[in-house]
Amino acid sequence: MDAGSTLEAVILPNGEAWLVLHSGGQVRSAGRAQGVLNGAGVTATGILTDLTAGTTQALTVQATSVLPKSTLAASLSVLLPARSVTWAYNARYDTAVPVAAFAGHWQGSAGQQRIGATWDITAAGALTGTSTIGCTYTGTLAAHAQAPSVVKVSLTETCTSGTQTFTGIATMNESRTQTSYVLTYASGAQASFVAMQK
Repeated sequence: MDAGSTLEAVILPNGEAWLVLHSGGQVRSAGRAQGVLNGAGVTATGILTDLTAGTTQALTVQATSVLPKSTLAASLSVLLPARSVTWAYNARYDTAVPVAAFAGHWQGSAGQQRIGATWDITAAGALTGTSTIGCTYTGTLAAHAQAPSVVKVSLTETCTSGTQTFTGIATMNESRTQTSYVLTYASGAQASFVAMQK
């Protein structure tokens, strides 16, 4: 992490962490890590993808201090040396956002933020859409058992170059006009970020 960057995380009770790195007013990186309890505490390992360069690196997050519903301090390692990070609890984490809240016509950016996309989502969570380069999207949103403010996402992108499948999570702002998706490829080797607005 560079000076001036901000790292946001959705950390679920099962140890799953979804990460978004902001810098210069834009989302620069996205990733996922899975935590396990060991002798050193909780260590999460996974990936962090640079959305501009399209490169992915191994990620390790070592929790150093946890105050429930307050703060989580950790050591973050992508490239050495490790950096320290402290996350503050956000009460919105416990505010339920039903799948039906995502219903509507959405526009934004996808494909490592390089292409425009339009998605339509039904109240039941069925997703269809297209992109500015001719790709099509189908998928589903479903309630997440681990957090009421998060929904699970399964997505298939079909382009002339082939088909990719993704899984991940989505969150919504308080006014319910913006949504953010952090997704990983089926291989788990790369992450992507999608930002949508009504």
